[in-house]
Amino acid sequence: MIRILLWNLALFFVPFILTALWLIWVKRRHPAEAQKQVWAWAALAGVVLVLGSFGVWRSLSGDDIQGQYISPTLKDGKVIEGHFE
Repeated sequence: MIRILLWNLALFFVPFILTALWLIWVKRRHPAEAQKQVWAWAALAGVVLVLGSFGVWRSLSGDDIQGQYISPTLKDGKVIEGHFE
């Protein structure tokens, strides 16, 4: 679970890092063109990347749900986990 959280945090911060590098480059070449509005676009891009990663993660993870679900039961003093048949 922590791996998924770290991956999503990394995806969120990628646009900020790229924006910071771009701003440094622009300020060196054309100081008048550097604007602070780009941070809002970086935040939006980060949110889009994270939401997209959630969608991909959801579509690629989990079991294939086919068949009938059998709920957990107690048999001979042992718990039999729920499963699909």
